[in-house]
Amino acid sequence: MHRSSKKSSKSFRSPAASGSSSMAAGAPQGTVGRPRLGQYPKLIARFFEPLILLHVLGATRGDHTPIPHNPKSPEFSRRRLLDNLAYLCDFDKGGPTTTALGLEERHDCFKFWIASNRPTTKTLKFMSNAIESLKALFNATPIKREEAIEEFTEACIAFAKTRIIKEAKLLYRAIAVCSDHLSKETDSASLGLVTWLQMFVERDNITLCRWTYGHRNDEEMVQVNKRSRNVHETPAQSRVAADFATLRHRFGRLAHHVRAVKEVIVDASTLQHLFDECQIGQVPTLISVSRPEADAHTTLEGIMNRMLSSTNAIMLAKYVESLAEMDQKFEILERVKEQYASETFKPCVHAEIQVLEHFYQQGLAYAEGDPYIGCSKPACYCCSLYIENHPAGCVVPQTHRNIYLNWGPPVLHDGTADEGYPTQRDILNAMLKVIRKEVFNQVSSKANALKRHHDSITGLTQSTLSISTRVENSVDVETSFQRLDLGDLNGEPRAVQDNTSQSTPSSGNSFASSINDTPNHPYPFKEQTA
Repeated sequence: MHRSSKKSSKSFRSPAASGSSSMAAGAPQGTVGRPRLGQYPKLIARFFEPLILLHVLGATRGDHTPIPHNPKSPEFSRRRLLDNLAYLCDFDKGGPTTTALGLEERHDCFKFWIASNRPTTKTLKFMSNAIESLKALFNATPIKREEAIEEFTEACIAFAKTRIIKEAKLLYRAIAVCSDHLSKETDSASLGLVTWLQMFVERDNITLCRWTYGHRNDEEMVQVNKRSRNVHETPAQSRVAADFATLRHRFGRLAHHVRAVKEVIVDASTLQHLFDECQIGQVPTLISVSRPEADAHTTLEGIMNRMLSSTNAIMLAKYVESLAEMDQKFEILERVKEQYASETFKPCVHAEIQVLEHFYQQGLAYAEGDPYIGCSKPACYCCSLYIENHPAGCVVPQTHRNIYLNWGPPVLHDGTADEGYPTQRDILNAMLKVIRKEVFNQVSSKANALKRHHDSITGLTQSTLSISTRVENSVDVETSFQRLDLGDLNGEPRAVQDNTSQSTPSSGNSFASSINDTPNHPYPFKEQTA
């Protein structure tokens, strides 16, 4: 069993523990004083300087990294369960409701620890209800289980109402844009695709989520995918392909509301011991360092001087010269100062880091020795670096590699006198090595910024393990969960039936009939092969 070294809780204190009431709108913050007036404020200022510069040079630092677990590994179901439960708790779009979960193993039970970027009790109540619903589902008779699954699915979609409404608007906008592209074509396939797209417009949340999931393997979706990947020779063709890629992404995000519920049910059914007398706790909110300020020292030459040793004068001169050339074209310094002055520059401790520090400071044991923190979305650039360089040794999660300047480490109220200072200093310095290296590489090559991508993956082709492999030794109720239609979980494309085929609701009280994905709509729905 993995257990972190016991640490004093003094290092990173919650508002309640510290007695501090310093809060910026939307994000807990502490005060570290003006830049360069002390060793700790200087550390924070010199951390943000190159980070802001790197953000200006390009806020996306690469492609999404892969999920850090093998579908055939014993921890796969547990990790995916934590990710999906966190996802179901994330009820709105944007950063504030991003949710993270840690699973503690105690001598008498397991305890789920939950945190969000912005403090809220709403997710704690939902999580409690979700776990009770899952336990009731496991113990229900087959007939009652069918009803319980439907109720659980609808409850999860209802909880995410705010998020789904926003995602639906984005889908409708993408449908309108792509329909306009298709209207310029005269072939039957293009006209048929327009008709197919229109059936998703202005549907209620439950219907929309079910249909985007249920129709994910239709021939029309195959067309959307192909159009998003078309070889393009002109900027106009590139824009069209990008529009169809966006459309596909919008479908995937709405479909994932159903997929996540199905995966939670399947994984929870194989891990029922986690829910026996389990507990749920809210991680005490950690206060972030406050935003540093730009001053007379905030110049490109000054920033490069602080990033590179003064003993390397030749390299420093080259970097300063290259950055000056880029500044003439792209107004780098002006954009750096704009970031410092931006109203959105409000550092907060992200949910994953709150969970990590809670386990580390309290010396809590991760379930079955697996130091994994589940999250509702891939980690940001800074979170992944922080976790990678933290002595807790947690699993480095999947990351979207996008930089967010609302990221901040926990504030040390006693500065360099705080017990946690050496640890935080070492973590930030290790992060700075990577950040500085990326700045130097981009400045020396004068490379353009990478194209921004979505934080979340589309969700239509996620490669995971087939249900039968994971529950082949399960009994009764777990065996019945094999029949949940999770789509291409093993990464294999589904066969698409003829457009004239239409699945009909199953009669009787079987478990399978309760999860029929057939939309209540006259448009032919293609049966999904097993």
